[in-house]
Amino acid sequence: MKQWIKKNWTDPVWSKVFSAIIVAILASVGTTLYALFQQIPFHQLYTVTVDYLTNTKVTLTISMLSILLIAFTTFSLITWLFLFGIVEFKFGNFLKSDKFDIHTFINGEWVLEFEKGNKTQVEFCEVKEGNLYYVEDKLVFSLQNINFNLNKKLVSWDKEGIPFEPIHSKETLTIRNYNLLEGVDSLGYKLYYSRRRKK
Repeated sequence: MKQWIKKNWTDPVWSKVFSAIIVAILASVGTTLYALFQQIPFHQLYTVTVDYLTNTKVTLTISMLSILLIAFTTFSLITWLFLFGIVEFKFGNFLKSDKFDIHTFINGEWVLEFEKGNKTQVEFCEVKEGNLYYVEDKLVFSLQNINFNLNKKLVSWDKEGIPFEPIHSKETLTIRNYNLLEGVDSLGYKLYYSRRRKK
């Protein structure tokens, strides 16, 4: 379930579903707290709401409730933008540069989950200067033939063994957000790169 949420929370469709759920939960909690604080029975609250919508009289209770709901909705949307990496994820500067370096983007340590069939494995890796790929501080690969497609948000590279070994695999990844890459390799594995921390 956790992996499914991680893969879909930035999807154009599912992200709207998740945000709607967040808004609904926060709005419900806010409404409940306000009703309890004001000692308003729920049936009375709904009755007053209906009266307000069908009448020209504006009551202080409904006005305060509306402001509270707007505040909670705004807060939930801002929280969603930060939590799911939408605000942090920017293509405008270095990704559009002709001097794009994969190290500039993948800066720091990552957790790589690669799965095939029903088997999932985890690898702690880091890409350092010169596009050198380390696994638990051991130099294992060199990333070669790096290609980046801005429109499709795709990054691909060849993993070459160190030193002077044949190509181990070719990986094609979709940049879901600043902290998540996912895709496949030429060996048939599904890949999920999750950022550990930025240095």
